[in-house]
Amino acid sequence: MVILAIDTSGKRGGVALARGHAAGFTVIGERSIESGWYSARLMPSITELLRDADVHKEQLEGFVVASGPGAFTGLRVGIATVKALAEALRRPLAAISALELVASKALRPGERVVAALDAGRKEVYAGLYAASAEQEWPTCNTEFLASLDELKRWVETNCPDAAVVTPDEAIVTAMRGLGSATQVPYPGAADLAAAGWRRLRAGITAPVAELDANYIRRSDAEIFSLTAGPPRPGVPSR
Repeated sequence: MVILAIDTSGKRGGVALARGHAAGFTVIGERSIESGWYSARLMPSITELLRDADVHKEQLEGFVVASGPGAFTGLRVGIATVKALAEALRRPLAAISALELVASKALRPGERVVAALDAGRKEVYAGLYAASAEQEWPTCNTEFLASLDELKRWVETNCPDAAVVTPDEAIVTAMRGLGSATQVPYPGAADLAAAGWRRLRAGITAPVAELDANYIRRSDAEIFSLTAGPPRPGVPSR
């Protein structure tokens, strides 16, 4: 199966072309795209990737997308693009959380980790993930938005046995004093492709028409338009 993975969720994104088969998984090619250039560079990068690999779009057999959390504009560009391609070519689509990719960098069967990513505004996206020997991908227990202090208190109260893993050095520094805080490499489009291949192989796909971004944080426009209603999403209740 030849698959195309698209990640426009964070400061560093990109696209990857890969081939999954009975004997394993091979990355054919990858292109990096910096945040702020997703609208201008995503489709040209896909075109270049396919051309260099001598793969026609009709040969693509599946798609993978990072569904969030992340920047609103970036997620909208990536998800709209992958939905259009999957619908036009009638191919299956897998959606993967960026936090799951971070968790996968350090998670071992029988363990739990708290994956964290910089969300800006002195906040972080965080998610509690667990792994078992029976499943090829982590299980998400919860994902939320919190300040660094809120995250530290939440980990100490709810899962002191879980290591905090993140690609962001500032978060590692802020989490000092916990049992374990580890910096891991920033996940790339190739990591996304590998995670998506496991989902596609198992037949676990996202309905194209229903797929939406997992923002966790509402946009400023939504927040300012609210005159009443529930507070913004935050740390899960204890």
